[in-house]
Amino acid sequence: MKQQLSKAMADVWVADMIKDGIRCEARENQRKTSVEQFTNAPVLIVACLTMKDMLRYADESRQKSERDMLVLRAHILQRNSAKSLEDSR
Repeated sequence: MKQQLSKAMADVWVADMIKDGIRCEARENQRKTSVEQFTNAPVLIVACLTMKDMLRYADESRQKSERDMLVLRAHILQRNSAKSLEDSR
């Protein structure tokens, strides 16, 4: 499962790097390293976000801030979960 997910994520990342004009060799080196890191990790925590239940604002600036706060909260929760796993070893 980790390998499938990491390869799918890497495909999207490579497509972005192509758009950014990153050389083929550099793209493939970064892709290979990324897939290896994800695949070889003892645990992979995947945070998924949805704006479904978030507050809705009429202006784009506040809506973007709402999304940014959601991303920040998810990041903090993920870091705390990883730290808890690390501490339990």
